[in-house]
Amino acid sequence: MEKKVRPLDVALESIQYYILENKMRPGERLPSERELSDAFGVNRTTLRSALQRLIKQGKIKKSKNTGYFIAPKKIIRDVQDIYSTSQFFAGTDYDFQTKIYSNEVIMANKILSKELKLPLGTDVCALKRIRFLEDQPIMLETSYIPNSLFKEIEHRDFENESLYTVLSEIGYSVERGFETIQVGLAQKQERNILKVEECDEIFIIRGTAISEDDTPLEYFNSIIRGDIVAFVTELT
Repeated sequence: MEKKVRPLDVALESIQYYILENKMRPGERLPSERELSDAFGVNRTTLRSALQRLIKQGKIKKSKNTGYFIAPKKIIRDVQDIYSTSQFFAGTDYDFQTKIYSNEVIMANKILSKELKLPLGTDVCALKRIRFLEDQPIMLETSYIPNSLFKEIEHRDFENESLYTVLSEIGYSVERGFETIQVGLAQKQERNILKVEECDEIFIIRGTAISEDDTPLEYFNSIIRGDIVAFVTELT
């Protein structure tokens, strides 16, 4: 007996074949639901189910009021790496850039005082950078560094140099660290900077980089696009 092909499977295969046949690249827009429905001979409900499945698989993404787009390829990072963002991308073929968003001296609050082991009110440098991949903003990263330490390196070019490499050059190598990873939704300013929608998920990573003699060198807070970056770890 011949097995009946489900309309959902027809829609899924047709969409994926269309993407391959037209050599669509990340960021390119798919035709409208009506056009796809007519082209593949399936109803709109079935087509939407297929599109939602491809969204869950990370192959396409939906932008509010503008349609469906080919999703960017995900960058895979090991959660156990202690490389800085710049050091990680330096070993890849990706076109990676950094732009400084702001750089200011603030007073240590309770969180910074605890994480950096500083008295409350101590001057701390807050260096905020936007990370771009293939001209797309993928990360908003804020590094909090004791200002007494940052004064030694403030003349360096942190749009083109790795913070951890610079610290190592003056005798402060990052040997270990702690971090937490959460999934959340971006705030308005973060959405504007990272070009994401209100409903798009992001990674929120907070942690501390520590030197060999247990001196906290940096407390960081990174907001990362969940549609571009994924994290893995090895279980042993």
